Amino acid sequence: MVCSTPQTAAAPMYFQPTWVPMQGLECQGPSDQHGVTLTCGSGVPLSWVQVPQPLCQQAQCAAAGYSGASPTLVVCMVSQPLSPGVVKAPALPCAAEESTTGDEAAQAALLRGGQRPKLSASTLRRRRRQRATLLASLRRSEELATDNRETIVQLQGVGDVADYTALVDAINAGGEARAAAIASLHGRVAPLSFDAAGCRAVQLALQSADGPAVAEFASELQGHVREAIRSPHANYVIQKVIEVLPAAHFCFIAEELQGQAVEAACHRYGCRVFCRLLEHCPTAPAPAALVDEALMEATALCRHAFGHFVAQSVLEHGLPMQRRRVAAVLLADPLGFARHRSARHVLEGALEHAGTEDRAALVAAFLGCGPGELAELAQDQHGAHLARALLELPGGATAELRTRFRVAVGQLRSSRHGRRLAEDLGL
Repeated sequence: MVCSTPQTAAAPMYFQPTWVPMQGLECQGPSDQHGVTLTCGSGVPLSWVQVPQPLCQQAQCAAAGYSGASPTLVVCMVSQPLSPGVVKAPALPCAAEESTTGDEAAQAALLRGGQRPKLSASTLRRRRRQRATLLASLRRSEELATDNRETIVQLQGVGDVADYTALVDAINAGGEARAAAIASLHGRVAPLSFDAAGCRAVQLALQSADGPAVAEFASELQGHVREAIRSPHANYVIQKVIEVLPAAHFCFIAEELQGQAVEAACHRYGCRVFCRLLEHCPTAPAPAALVDEALMEATALCRHAFGHFVAQSVLEHGLPMQRRRVAAVLLADPLGFARHRSARHVLEGALEHAGTEDRAALVAAFLGCGPGELAELAQDQHGAHLARALLELPGGATAELRTRFRVAVGQLRSSRHGRRLAEDLGL
């Protein structure tokens, strides 16, 4: 294999699925896993290699358009640095692709030299949708990285930064020392916000300064919001601005994120900014419009590792129509969401914070399931949490659910999670 461009952390690169002869590749990870870390013949590390489809038969290779003689793998590479031997799913923004137990078993069988099982039409459609979502997310991420990298480097590279410890001490001291320290921050808020130590000084200044000074500091962040919410340091400054200022002074944050609401809501740090906006100004026009934009992908939001926090916050703080929209998504597949690692938290939030009618509809949806379906739900690692949440609801639903579980107690006790629930219920 020939790698024309070395992969570096400064210039993240994504590779489409491609044909890679195994000759000249050195395996650095366990071969029985879904992904293996490889090094190409030229010594350039391929820090993540996902093996979706090994091709061992010459006929398959020829049919797919590859005529090489050596064994071949179809691989998808993402240059995210991983320790050798550590196999993880790639952390891609807005594309937390889900793998079912059946998919994992099929991949494991293939890696052991087994035959690929025949997939149903619905499974194939689902995989096509997942691939399309992944590739679209990669394209968006590359565009954002290209636009934002230069700005972030410029902000972090600004010199003449004071001793942060002394700056924080001066602000905490109060009096003239505080006034002088806060005055020294004027014109430097943006570069300091992107620094690990500087962001703490800025947050303390935002919390300690008077109203006009805080508003002026916030204005220095205008034009940098998209970069800031993706920064492990500056995102805290953006959150502090939302917490200490009236909505009129920080609506520019929501305005700058419009057009990228889904990406921001599904970002590790961006989801925090979304939650602060919902907590402090859910009815303001700009934040409300931003939430509406994110809810256009409400289903994906509920299932995303970070986006589900935003969906939960919508149920607790959002406008009535926004809360109903999330509840409607959950009602479309309550059992499926209940078994999902992230979405079951949203369901639990809906049972607590959704409108009266939506809560009743969700409870009715679960009561409409037979004893076997409810027992199967309680046997699942994540479904068991939702079953407990249902049993803690006030009203007559709890007694009815106990009756259903008592009927299926044999099935319930056949798994570890179901057995624990049965013991807690005294069954």
